[in-house]
Amino acid sequence: MHVMDSQYCISVETILTAIANHPNFTGLAIVRSYSPDHYEGSAWNTGGSCTGKVAPVTEVVQNVFTDIMYSKQITGCQKAVEKVNGTAKLRFMDITKPFGFRPDGHPGPYRSPDPNKKTQRGPNGEPPPQDCLHWCMPGPIDTWNEMLLEEIRREFETRKI
Repeated sequence: MHVMDSQYCISVETILTAIANHPNFTGLAIVRSYSPDHYEGSAWNTGGSCTGKVAPVTEVVQNVFTDIMYSKQITGCQKAVEKVNGTAKLRFMDITKPFGFRPDGHPGPYRSPDPNKKTQRGPNGEPPPQDCLHWCMPGPIDTWNEMLLEEIRREFETRKI
């Protein structure tokens, strides 16, 4: 995993630096942090599941992969900000930590409109296909929108001065 997570850090830094250094860039680039995994029992491809969650949790289930990717994303973003010396507006919108408490916000097996989709556990207990990248609307995404609008509001407020 070490090579992949290092490459992820480099790619985040590279793309943000390229955006910030583009001669026509005068806006605000907001990077949304890594979507947290909520699988219990195993990983997404080995039988892990977040199906059946109907409320926020009070304790985050730690996930090594999420922690590594989140850390590398933060590092890449910080390096890009340092490279451009504050000349460009780069912001980091952290959804990883707060939405680690929201396994109930995923559509689970209902993410696909396929009428033949598998929505129940199989005969051997294997969960239906699911992931932690898709989120329900309405739901956590509405909070992301509020966070995004707050970043934009703050930017416009500072420009008025």
